[in-house]
Amino acid sequence: MKLIAFILISAAAHGQTTGEFLRLGATAYNNGDPESAVGHFRKAVAADPRAPLPRLHLAYALATGASSQDERERATQAIEAYKGLLAIQPRNEAAIWGAGVVLLKAGNAPGALAHCRELRKLNPAHSEALYLTGVIAWMIPFRAMQQAGVKLAEPGPLRDDALRRRLAAEHSALILEGRQSLERLIAADARRHDAMDFLNLIYRNEARLADSDEEYRQRHVLADEWITKSRAVGREPRPNVRIDPAVPPPLVPGPPPPPPPPPRA
Repeated sequence: MKLIAFILISAAAHGQTTGEFLRLGATAYNNGDPESAVGHFRKAVAADPRAPLPRLHLAYALATGASSQDERERATQAIEAYKGLLAIQPRNEAAIWGAGVVLLKAGNAPGALAHCRELRKLNPAHSEALYLTGVIAWMIPFRAMQQAGVKLAEPGPLRDDALRRRLAAEHSALILEGRQSLERLIAADARRHDAMDFLNLIYRNEARLADSDEEYRQRHVLADEWITKSRAVGREPRPNVRIDPAVPPPLVPGPPPPPPPPPRA
């Protein structure tokens, strides 16, 4: 009985310590001190290494809290925190999502896309995975065109036939994947103006890779239609996030769309 009582007392103290570190971390984060929050959450992870909640809070604080620490270093630490959780819970959707967002912010779009695809396999209707797939499906081909020296401000499809065919062969499947993902998201939630803005941008990528001036024009018409639809949707400011130590933090926010160009006259 004495041994059992000792074990129960130790377990209670251990749980209380973990909870206290979580409370201290949440308080620091909510008060605008992410560096202190990270320190408290690290102690919570050390106190209960197999508990998912401390790892989620640690990764969230690293991924979202502004800090004097080098941004790339924070991203590396956030990814490691998510990996630590995924080693315990490989199907944890919040960890898969968070790691994907951080990878994208760190410049690893292919790695982020792999996380989106994994998440969509687990949950085909995951709205943020559908959204981020669309973001990446615009980003990768757009950057490829920039790197190839394409003059993106010039109207009309690419006039270098060999370059246009090569870019289309390399990226058309991804562009289609992204477009279908955003269309599915909008069909489920007609208020997603951010998805509409990226759908507009994807159609502009398709226009640059069009085989004819007529196809280019058709893609631009579709792009302009999505801008118009997006502007008709009311904007809600992102709320100020306050984390609760007793529950998982919210999903790490995905990237907002760049300002879309105005519709053509």
